[in-house]
Amino acid sequence: MPVTTPTPVRVTINGVPSSCASGLGAGCDFTYASGISPSIATVNPTTVNFGAAASLDLVITGTGFGATAAANTVTVGGAPCVVSAASTTSITCTLQAVGTPSGSRTVRARVRGGGRGKAPVCLDRLTDSSSSRDDAMPAG
Repeated sequence: MPVTTPTPVRVTINGVPSSCASGLGAGCDFTYASGISPSIATVNPTTVNFGAAASLDLVITGTGFGATAAANTVTVGGAPCVVSAASTTSITCTLQAVGTPSGSRTVRARVRGGGRGKAPVCLDRLTDSSSSRDDAMPAG
């Protein structure tokens, strides 16, 4: 069945939306370039326990990160982890105790002008000082 009206197609690769600005009938080509998507190898510490601390630093290692702190954005379970230092193989970010969800969460790194990478981390016994909440991760 021929298409008489152009239909938009959304292309998303590693969570990054792509777009095409060609005119009618010109078509679009998309190429996945794994070299511009970061790959997370490790997150340290792998278990975060804030205790009485208001914040903790995470060190993320891997490949494909932006060379400067400003070129990277990191979240843990959706909560921001403020990037203070970065190289193409390492990111250091500060995670705040208040507002960070406990339990098994995903660390996501996004490089400006590039892609996204992700890795799991366990936020064990997260202390939320605003509500005196002390949640432990379930066993198993």
